Amino acid sequence: MRADAPNIDARADRPLRNALGDVGLAFFNFPTLSEVQRLAIPTIGEGANTLVCAATAAGKTEAVMAQLVWRVRGRAASRGRTTQILAVAPTRALAADLTARLEGPLAQLGWRCGAQTSDFAGAAAAQRC
Repeated sequence: MRADAPNIDARADRPLRNALGDVGLAFFNFPTLSEVQRLAIPTIGEGANTLVCAATAAGKTEAVMAQLVWRVRGRAASRGRTTQILAVAPTRALAADLTARLEGPLAQLGWRCGAQTSDFAGAAAAQRC
């Protein structure tokens, strides 16, 4: 089945979105999930080690980050702590893309999103160490 198959019933995706509460609504505010999202969300939610492989723009980042935010936020709140999530990207372009795609959903949840590259004051000194 292709992720863009026209016969996908949006009602079938609601339980996956609803299980994540406001996180699901923030990350998946569109009619249907992609195939990779349908497969990855429950597996990651079970706590299984999961490798998500799919074509570019298939929804991998959202599937992984939504589950991560949902789980981490619940644990942090129960312990009275604030939490940060670090996502490492191999290129500046990918870091910029991730930031752009995650800023909206995270802002809806009251979280901030930013990127740090080697282009900052002190990078040269850090690289010499």
